[in-house]
Amino acid sequence: MNADATIVADFRDFSAFILSLRTLKEAGFEQFSVYSPVSIEDFEDEMPEKGSTVPWWSLGAGFTGAFLGFLMAVGSASLYGLIVGGAPWKAWIPYCVVGFEVTILTSALVTLGVVIVKSRLYPRTPRFDYEGHFSSDVFGVSVPCNRGQCGEIIELLSSSGASDIREI
Repeated sequence: MNADATIVADFRDFSAFILSLRTLKEAGFEQFSVYSPVSIEDFEDEMPEKGSTVPWWSLGAGFTGAFLGFLMAVGSASLYGLIVGGAPWKAWIPYCVVGFEVTILTSALVTLGVVIVKSRLYPRTPRFDYEGHFSSDVFGVSVPCNRGQCGEIIELLSSSGASDIREI
């Protein structure tokens, strides 16, 4: 979504904060960020859904590893004319072990790398809409919007009990 503006609202009351999340979701706004001084398990159902791409990376790496494992085994057998277990070099059954092992190895290494990158454990600057008091005593909601939607979002957040609303 290309946002022209961002509406940031502060909530001092937890129930008003939860009400604002429900109100935003019911109004059809799925793109918003939440800042909280407490654990998010309390209101995880109200958060916008974000899926993980790690399983897809793992699956793709598994298929790539299987292809490379079979290619490596069949390629080396055809190149050197190896006879495996009395079968001709183009028999695929003896190469299943190599294909399986390379599948697991590739998938595990790529999954580990993607988890490390996606977990963002490296130092990074806070988002532009983050404010320090969100970590101490205030809940925050940040909603990107177009100019035409700003009034509606401000009305939704103020009716939910926001203590302060501003446009960035």
